[in-house]
Amino acid sequence: MSTSTSIDNVPALRTAWHGCFDRLLYLSSATFQQNESLALKVERLTAALEDYKGAYTEAQDKIEANKRHILWLNDKLGADESRKLPTTNACPRGSLVHCALEGNNIMFDPVLLARGLEGAEDAVEQVRKRIAIELSRQGIQAQEVSSFSINIYFNKEQVAESLTSSNICTREQFDAFFTGFSNASPKYLVVDVGPDTSQAARKLSDYVETFVSLPSTLRVICGGVDTGVVDPAVQEQLIFFDTSISGVTNIPMISGKSLFFDMESLEPTRKLSPLNVGRRGGVTLPLELGSLAGLVSPSSKSSSSARSSSTTPSSNPPPCNEHYLMSCSKGTSCRYSHSYKLTHEQMATLAENAKKAPCNWMKNGLKCPYEDKCCWGHVCPNGPSCVHLSRGKCWFKEESMHT
Repeated sequence: MSTSTSIDNVPALRTAWHGCFDRLLYLSSATFQQNESLALKVERLTAALEDYKGAYTEAQDKIEANKRHILWLNDKLGADESRKLPTTNACPRGSLVHCALEGNNIMFDPVLLARGLEGAEDAVEQVRKRIAIELSRQGIQAQEVSSFSINIYFNKEQVAESLTSSNICTREQFDAFFTGFSNASPKYLVVDVGPDTSQAARKLSDYVETFVSLPSTLRVICGGVDTGVVDPAVQEQLIFFDTSISGVTNIPMISGKSLFFDMESLEPTRKLSPLNVGRRGGVTLPLELGSLAGLVSPSSKSSSSARSSSTTPSSNPPPCNEHYLMSCSKGTSCRYSHSYKLTHEQMATLAENAKKAPCNWMKNGLKCPYEDKCCWGHVCPNGPSCVHLSRGKCWFKEESMHT
């Protein structure tokens, strides 16, 4: 009798066990999903906590830096008070204005340079006027300035070669300009640092560091240097000429427009020397590697009516590389000539030497849209063993240009 009852209950038991198993599976699944959700929340909270910790640490560092700066200012204030000179011949406190320029990086406007002595007089006047305007903007009147000095640091021969080979000015104009500049006042100094161009930045840095700490210094004006290297503690005494040299933007700037230009804007091929490529009618035809294009007009019957055989590169612009080898988009505004009639030999020489100048697209790390049709160099002619690259002076600056 009992056996029969157990057999009859089997379906009910099976159903009960199935229900239990389904319930367990549901609870397991819900628990697993909840654990995943909680784990994700914990991960997010951990990341947020790390961010808050980083922000807190950064804030603490700034607080400590501000404390150190306050201590430095207090020490400097005490030192300044102790350095008061009783002599009546001493300069009034905070009455000297010093200007220092890094001439390897910025140079006076080509229009000023080409005018020689007269250009130097105008340059001095513009520098003084623009500095006076900025000082006035800061609430400093002209009568508060008892002395004004200018120091220019550069490799004179290298800068002169770059400017003359770029047709910015002649060597005579260059020398006349800086002679006039230094003679304008005993306090205007032109300092030739020699072949080691790094000396210019070093000397300028020492000059600024020395004078900015003197109690007699009112302001120090710099040009051609990176403002990012300036000690925040002395920023309030510094003013910078606004050129293309990069740096921070919270320092007072004086516009350098129409007064200075960036030396890096000069085309690199202007520093190369000329070569002779042949003769026509007894006249040597030089290839001016010192310009973007370079061949002087050949003395031929077809061109004699437009140009005489005595025409030189100084009186006519050299031919435009892009016009003869690609296509020039500058039209009538192009500074180079589109009217020369070149022989096949001259065209070949023009193309060969154009490859010695780097393509601006490639030089700036961009893909050249002209690719193989570009007339400019995509690789350094000296290859991976380029000695100029090891010195940091090769115009083909991208690593891919030395493969």
